[in-house]
Amino acid sequence: MKRFSLCLTLLLVLWSAAGKVSGATYDILDLGSLGGSSWACGINDRGEVVGYSYLVGDPDFHAFLWSNGRMTDLGTLGGSSSASGINDREEVVGQGNLPGNTGCRAVLWSNGQLTDLGTLGGPDSSATGINASGQVVGYADLPDTSSHAFLWSNGQMTDLGFAGIADAISASGEIVGCADVPGGTSHAFHWSSGHMTDLGTLGGPNSRALRINANGEVVGWADVLGGTSRRSHAVLWTNGQMTDLGTLGGDPDSVASAINNSGKIVGYSYTVNPYRARGFLYSGGQMIDLNTLIDPASGWTVQDACGINDSGQIAGRGSHNGEANSAFLMTPIPEPSTFALLAMAAAGLLAYGLRRRGRKNER
Repeated sequence: MKRFSLCLTLLLVLWSAAGKVSGATYDILDLGSLGGSSWACGINDRGEVVGYSYLVGDPDFHAFLWSNGRMTDLGTLGGSSSASGINDREEVVGQGNLPGNTGCRAVLWSNGQLTDLGTLGGPDSSATGINASGQVVGYADLPDTSSHAFLWSNGQMTDLGFAGIADAISASGEIVGCADVPGGTSHAFHWSSGHMTDLGTLGGPNSRALRINANGEVVGWADVLGGTSRRSHAVLWTNGQMTDLGTLGGDPDSVASAINNSGKIVGYSYTVNPYRARGFLYSGGQMIDLNTLIDPASGWTVQDACGINDSGQIAGRGSHNGEANSAFLMTPIPEPSTFALLAMAAAGLLAYGLRRRGRKNER
């Protein structure tokens, strides 16, 4: 009887899932908040999401970890806090403001403990990325208040030796970000074993690398040349080549925020008429508006995608049922072929259960 009930339950789940697809390829889940609005900033391969959220009646915002359907307040150093990255060991990095928000520190949340990672001798610092082994990158002030990229490892913060920001670090220790260059601009860089490479721009003055995957593929943005105003486009750097990923239409800005190990890229792009941000997925050489991949009856408008894991889950921020700035998690819906295989398996289990039930009735 238990097997029979299990089979029926599985079939109902499959039927429900098939009905939910409605042409959509992703389910979207509101992650909630700590009381006010919420922003997702990173995701790991376990589907855990980090970011920050406002509390009711509190002008400060707090870093959060969302895991297994629950959002947890990660705490602060006395002021506001925000989480920017997480690895699969549930180690989280970000920024914690001091009481009264008089300064900020790079912080690490691990095993329920909040650790101030310090600075390079100046007043402020911030952590932006963490890899699988717990190495942390970011930027920190020197005594003269200039800001340098840093690598934090084994309890020690190391100055990478140049003014700029380290945004991400791969499992093999490759670091990307942006570094100041002559002329008052900054360029995306790739750093490995003490050697730094300028990744260039699309002809404009600035660029920034935001994430790197295990294959050494790097994403971010770069200013384009020409026009009456500054424009930046989402870009992919791979094998020494820069690819302009374009935009969702017209000539507005776009940013590539993250890339997984399959080469799928997410970010946001502004559209024209009206001028507004929309989250995108770049796959197979095409930039796709994420709003076209979810059920139009969901009540969501996806405005920004900040992270994508190797299962294809996407974290970001959008408007839900008219409520702005809501953190979300998008999960790919299985292909119809997957549903068919599951249905066949369920049918087999159901037949087995019926045969068992019939034998019992014959006794």
